[in-house]
Amino acid sequence: HTWSVQVQRKGLAEDKGIIGNYHLCLTEKSLTLVRVGSATTVTGDHRLGSVEFLLTTIRRCGNTQCFFYMEVGRHSAIGAGELWMETQDPFIAENMHQTIISASASCKNREDYMGPVRPRSSSANEASKPISMTMRRQTHVGQKPMNFSPSGEM
Repeated sequence: HTWSVQVQRKGLAEDKGIIGNYHLCLTEKSLTLVRVGSATTVTGDHRLGSVEFLLTTIRRCGNTQCFFYMEVGRHSAIGAGELWMETQDPFIAENMHQTIISASASCKNREDYMGPVRPRSSSANEASKPISMTMRRQTHVGQKPMNFSPSGEM
């Protein structure tokens, strides 16, 4: 699938130079924005030639009117943030959303795309772990008198 989009000048797009006309290309593993036209904007800003987003780095996406938007995480090629793209009509934006959601859902096995997931190691040693209620040491030996007064009076 390939869609023609106008990447909006806001958020991550402006920070990274992804502004203007691009083709958004979907494969089974990724979404790639490929620049259409000049390497600079009319105002002289540099435009990135292409950028690939693994589907596993897309946190969420959606559409509203003629716009398709996606939020990518910090592991994406350009870091975390949102990208907004204008399409020719609302049906295209909706089609993009549904198609990309379906492709993302089919990425069930994360190892195929991000490599093996490393198990987290425990950073706590025995001394730093809380004592559970059942293992708590008893601080009082024996029984307290029933009518105990701190001043010693009974």
